[in-house]
Order: sequence, then structure tokens, then C-alpha cells
Amino acid sequence: MTTAFVQRNTRDFFNGKKAKLTVEYKNIGGEAVEAGTTVTIIGKHFTLKNHLNIKSDSGIQIYGIDPEHLELLKTP
Repeated sequence: MTTAFVQRNTRDFFNGKKAKLTVEYKNIGGEAVEAGTTVTIIGKHFTLKNHLNIKSDSGIQIYGIDPEHLELLKTP
């Protein structure tokens, strides 16, 4: 996903969409979400308007994910 694509779309467009993480990310608490994990997008970052917030199926939330590190999945 590109930064321009995130800029063009609203927060509501991304809420609840599924994506695959292409690199490992850790939150401030040190909890990690591995590359290849399917995550749910929970919105756009408040201050970094071109970045997204995600939540894994295990409940780990990470804010400010670079959209270049996410592959948006098609929903049936």
C-alpha cells in the first residue's frame, strides 16, 4: 500500500479492513507482531496522517505503521 493511497482515502475507508504485515513491528510495551501476520486496520494515526493503526488477532495494538509495510487484503 502506498502513502498516497492512504492520503486519498478517509479513516472510515480503512476501519475494519484486513491487511498482511510485511515486516515485524513492536509496540511500546515490547509485544511483537511478526511479518506475514494478518491484522485489522483500526484507523489512521492522529498526528502521522499517512500512517495507520493496527490490531492483531491476539489483541496487540500498534500505532503509526508505515503503509508501505502493509498489503491490503481483498474481502469476499
